[in-house]
Amino acid sequence: MINSVKHRANLPVSEQLVLWGIRHWAAGFPLGTFRHKLLRDAFRLARAPGAALALDAFLTIVFSARESTIDIRSPAASSVTDHEALLLSVVAHSQIQGGLKDASELLATWLPPAGRRIALPHCVDFAGHLIGGGHLLRPWRSTETETETEAWVGTNLSPSTLVLLN
Repeated sequence: MINSVKHRANLPVSEQLVLWGIRHWAAGFPLGTFRHKLLRDAFRLARAPGAALALDAFLTIVFSARESTIDIRSPAASSVTDHEALLLSVVAHSQIQGGLKDASELLATWLPPAGRRIALPHCVDFAGHLIGGGHLLRPWRSTETETETEAWVGTNLSPSTLVLLN
């Protein structure tokens, strides 16, 4: 079965938690204010107490090393952007054995090779904290053919065509 991810309410609770964390982190980034207490308390209550610090490390590298804009909405937004779905997919692939190649290819959307090498261990750390709290994210794949994605530099996946594999 293939599911679409256009609205936050359609996401399972674990994915909503990660999306919420990403959005709150990103809301403070331009101002240089990380919402430490809010994120730390939320992930602690979600049985993943180390996740907030790992998320901070991962996103700090992604947002600092990025070569293009990453579209992250406000925490209250109901729609899910393609970039947010892509970040959820990066975390999901980091949770599964053998998924780092896919995670790296997805990060190539924004990061050069050195940025991916530095960011991925922190993503794996974040993913591990989520697993420890019982929060498993679903891996996504592209519905496009290889020919259609050749223009999408660095990966054979496109955030506009991510679908859930069930």
